[in-house]
Amino acid sequence: MVLHRHGDSTCDSKKGEWSEHYVENQFMAVSGNRNKTKAKFKNYKCDDAPCLCMHSRWTKGDTKPSGIRNGQTTGTDHYDKSKVCRDSLKNDDPNLGEFTDTCAEASVENHENMAGKSAAEKARVAACLVAVFLAHIQEKINEHRKATGKPPMSIKDVRAMTR
Repeated sequence: MVLHRHGDSTCDSKKGEWSEHYVENQFMAVSGNRNKTKAKFKNYKCDDAPCLCMHSRWTKGDTKPSGIRNGQTTGTDHYDKSKVCRDSLKNDDPNLGEFTDTCAEASVENHENMAGKSAAEKARVAACLVAVFLAHIQEKINEHRKATGKPPMSIKDVRAMTR
């Protein structure tokens, strides 16, 4: 799994790949507008976020589940990962750390490159995804805090943030 900045994506759309925010923007965004963040996440920008390429659209020649047509997203790696994240927000009301953990684990479990990997290797990859995302969001939060004269937040405090 190779990470990239969303705005610098090299994912191959002809193969049905999409630049996927492995931690869903929904947590940081104003409801219904992924490009407008809540005040506490002010410097978080969709295009700057760490992402990975995931299969997100069925294309001609894909081996897909019965009943799935070309162009649909249902049943793709991206869809299955995102459903886990969305369900977590609806059912569990997680803090940022819990949500990041859930989304990183779902990304690993649903990414085609992780098929057949050991549980230990999947856990290591998920931990790396969590570390990268939390370092990114901590930097964005602390940029804003510094500009407003507030002290920086630790990773522990960032993990504890709520929606």
